[in-house]
Amino acid sequence: MTTIQQPPAVSWHAQWECGACGQGGDEPAGDGTVLDAGHDCDEDDGPDVCWEARAECATCGWSLESQYEEGDWIEARHHGTTDR
Repeated sequence: MTTIQQPPAVSWHAQWECGACGQGGDEPAGDGTVLDAGHDCDEDDGPDVCWEARAECATCGWSLESQYEEGDWIEARHHGTTDR
C-alpha cells in the first residue's frame, strides 16, 4: 500500500491598517492570496493600506511573520519540516 503525503497545511492571519484614516481589520488569507482590504478611504491622501501577516504550518509548527503592501501576493513557500 502506498501512502501519499499531503502538503503541509499553511494558514495565514492577516491584519490591515490604513495610514490615511487609521481604520483597519482582519482578513482571512491563504497561500496564493492577493491582499485586498476592499477599503475606500475618505481622506484626501487616499488609502495607504499596510498589512502584517503571520503564516503557520499545522504539520510542523513553522511560522513566518512579515509586513506586506496592499495588492501583494502572499506565498509561504514552505515544504514541511525541511524548512525549519
